[in-house]
Amino acid sequence: MRFQAILIDPPWPSSEKSAYSRSNEAWPYPTLTEEQLAAISLSTLSEPGTHLWLWTTQAHLPMALRLIPLWGFKYQVCIPAIKPHGFGNWWSKTAQFLIFAYISPLSMIRKGHPTHINYTPAKHSRKPEKSYQLIESVSRSPRIELFATEQRPGWLCVGQGITGRDIVDDIAAVSNIGVNNIGTDMQ
Repeated sequence: MRFQAILIDPPWPSSEKSAYSRSNEAWPYPTLTEEQLAAISLSTLSEPGTHLWLWTTQAHLPMALRLIPLWGFKYQVCIPAIKPHGFGNWWSKTAQFLIFAYISPLSMIRKGHPTHINYTPAKHSRKPEKSYQLIESVSRSPRIELFATEQRPGWLCVGQGITGRDIVDDIAAVSNIGVNNIGTDMQ
């Protein structure tokens, strides 16, 4: 199956101290190296006109920009998601980034959105509702979220926390199903 929008919040490798390492707790999910992320094949999920929405942090922004062309997409804009408070060793990091990339030709449902999102964080790794609203107003269906932590109506959401499978296995399963079988085949 091919998608018009792919949202990814990858389990970036731990490259700096975090809220979890300060308290000597492990990350709440397994992380992947840059090589493992680069090996994820989005070609079976995308087609001309597909949009890629990629979440990243300050520390992983250079890696995210390297991955985009490896996955077959062209960078267009970086949208800071600004929260009222942050943490960090040298800077109080109050922004994450939602990168928008695409495969030509570029087409949008609606244009002219601001290039930032203000939000109040919820639990760890939960993305702001405003980001989903933005994606749904720009990118057509069908939409998929990889590394998802919860279901979202109107989206196919896959990830170890939902399916219990590795993301590579989830992508293989999604690639082999039809639009009418999404709800039953991915459970």
